[in-house]
Amino acid sequence: MPKLIRPLLAVLVLLFLTSGAISLRSGTSPTLGGYRPTLTSGLDGGIYAVHYRDLVAIDRGGHASRVGGVPPGTALAMVSVGADLILGTEHGIYRWTSSGQQWSPLPGLPMAKFSALADQGQFIIASAWSVGIWVSNDAGLSWTR
Repeated sequence: MPKLIRPLLAVLVLLFLTSGAISLRSGTSPTLGGYRPTLTSGLDGGIYAVHYRDLVAIDRGGHASRVGGVPPGTALAMVSVGADLILGTEHGIYRWTSSGQQWSPLPGLPMAKFSALADQGQFIIASAWSVGIWVSNDAGLSWTR
């Protein structure tokens, strides 16, 4: 996929989610209660989004499907690491394993509001205002401050 198309597709998906054009639950609105969508690109070239309380996969054709729920708390940031997703919430950081189709809290991190995540391969940086910046060199298996 050309470098310009992927960011453009992400922006279009963001516009759809924030306008309510993608509605996986009747009667819900992405803007209800200050909600904001959280997006990341996946290993398969698609996009993953947290929409209300659902984890949604959006394929290259723009088709959205629910693949699971999300952990408690507001989703604030998300990155993909290999086939897994890492989600920062107001109650900590969780990993979604595509093989197990479930979220698990990541060990070695405090229960905090992690609002920023960045990744480069196996290297992940997580930031929370109250506990500072945490770094993982092994795809989130261990963390140092």
